[in-house]
Amino acid sequence: AKPHSSGPPPCGKMARISRIFSAAGAEIVAKPFLVEEELSVLAQTCSEDWVRSLEAESLIVPGQKPSSLEILNGGRFYYTQAAWNAVHGTKGEAGCGLLKLRAKRGHASSETYGGPANNDKNLEPGMELYRSPGSDWCVRLWDFQGFDDIAIAFAGPILIGDTIGTGTTLAGVLGWLVDKMVAAKSVQDVHVFTIVGAAEWTR
Repeated sequence: AKPHSSGPPPCGKMARISRIFSAAGAEIVAKPFLVEEELSVLAQTCSEDWVRSLEAESLIVPGQKPSSLEILNGGRFYYTQAAWNAVHGTKGEAGCGLLKLRAKRGHASSETYGGPANNDKNLEPGMELYRSPGSDWCVRLWDFQGFDDIAIAFAGPILIGDTIGTGTTLAGVLGWLVDKMVAAKSVQDVHVFTIVGAAEWTR
């Protein structure tokens, strides 16, 4: 197990929040009983709208090769990699990279509200831990895929699609990710997209 506990991300003060309109996203929100293929098509279409907005707002430089980071199944079903490749007509090695991991939030103390207690103890082989600075919250991370070659993993911006609840797990993953990029001396922009989610986490 490799614990991580650093100061605030160096790019923290540069964070910005913006909204885009997506007809596909509006349909998802307005029809909560959508499932299977119909939902999948709309989700990818919405992510394609997001990809286009990044370039429209000059948040991604043309020619950059991003990587999609999927956190659990929530991120998987945003189809971010497929959305990028569909918009840019790329595939395979020429297209968007793919990173995957699993994460679980919890407490470093005996507190149990919102997550298991003593989450920083008895980590299984291959697990890593990120503890938010000055906080009792910590996040276990495991089942890493695509991180073997850091030069490739962090060669361009990181794209994350995820439905946000409290934002606690996502915040831990982002803290861990920034630590990794700093250690690799390859700090990239991170773009997070959510179709629906709680607004309170933005504070």
